[in-house]
Amino acid sequence: MAISRPDGQALQTSAGTSQERARIRAGILEAARSVISDAQYESWSIEDVARAAGCSRRTIHSRFESKYDLYRASREEIVDALFDVANFVIPERMDLADGIIFFVYSAYEACADPKYCEILISSVRDYDSHPWLIERYMKMIRSPMTIACENFVLSKLPKERAMRTSFALIADQIFQLVESVAIGTIVANGTKAPRRSQAADPFRLELVARSYAALLADKKSLAALASSHHPKSALDAIQAMEEA
Repeated sequence: MAISRPDGQALQTSAGTSQERARIRAGILEAARSVISDAQYESWSIEDVARAAGCSRRTIHSRFESKYDLYRASREEIVDALFDVANFVIPERMDLADGIIFFVYSAYEACADPKYCEILISSVRDYDSHPWLIERYMKMIRSPMTIACENFVLSKLPKERAMRTSFALIADQIFQLVESVAIGTIVANGTKAPRRSQAADPFRLELVARSYAALLADKKSLAALASSHHPKSALDAIQAMEEA
């Protein structure tokens, strides 16, 4: 018996070795990803995954007890893969501007990963049936990145320690801007939506980083920035700078 992966290759399933079982499981999860990425949770079935994998329902049920278990395993596999990319530390030797630039590019690398879009879309689209996914996304992917930025800014502005809550909001603002540069409207329009050119992304990212570094370095600007809980005002200012 052979299981066909979405790329057309076959997985031979003769001996029941642990290596072979791992290959079969990986093939099923890969097929599940191809099915789940284009469909709401309620609109796909184990039969769809079996068809994509080129195997029987029995083969899938011998490894995953239910559709829920298969969905969860496929989503957790992506979260675990992104965890390594999202967990970074900004070098302490960097000054404020360079550290924020480092954060912006590191966060962009994570957000530009196709897996990031996939898990974000699933989190939003399947929230009613899988509220745990958005919680796991926040805990394992988004929060580690914003906390890294928050802690770095705090280390560079120790006299402003009382503003730690504001730094957390600012870190989240920066992250939202980076995310918008990386994925644009793809969450609203789906993974198959046409992507705009990314040629100008490095310029946009550095502009975001240096703009926030300048705002953080100025006490009056810092106070004004911290009073905003949404990045729109900062985004408007940055876009105006970009157009100038």
